[in-house]
Amino acid sequence: GDGTTSTEQNPKKKYIRSGTFKVKLTVKDNDNAENTVEKEILIKASTKPIVSVFPNPAKDSATFAFSLPAGSTGGTLLVFNIAGKVVLRDDRLAGKTQLVWDIAANDIPSGPYYYVVIAFKDNAVLGRSRVEKLVIRR
Repeated sequence: GDGTTSTEQNPKKKYIRSGTFKVKLTVKDNDNAENTVEKEILIKASTKPIVSVFPNPAKDSATFAFSLPAGSTGGTLLVFNIAGKVVLRDDRLAGKTQLVWDIAANDIPSGPYYYVVIAFKDNAVLGRSRVEKLVIRR
């Protein structure tokens, strides 16, 4: 792959870029008998945006940090209350990596909220982030 190694029993690897990688798995048993398998794998670029928020729980403001996938021409951040009502919508994510939400100025009450980022390419949905939870404590 990219030169990283692991001694974990069930290793996992996340690649941060797309491309073809040669991966190697070596196993040893309790008697030090060893076997190795090599394989080429193709990692494709994700079409899902990545988003996080801090602080969480939040009081007066929350900062959403995000990255849109390659090829995106735009993005939308949506925040919903527990009833599913949109309490924040921002369609101007293109070219940005973060957005600060002024919770205090918008008089948002305490409670759980859920957020998602949707990436677009030429007005068609390219991908959606996972829906995550933000807790507001006022």
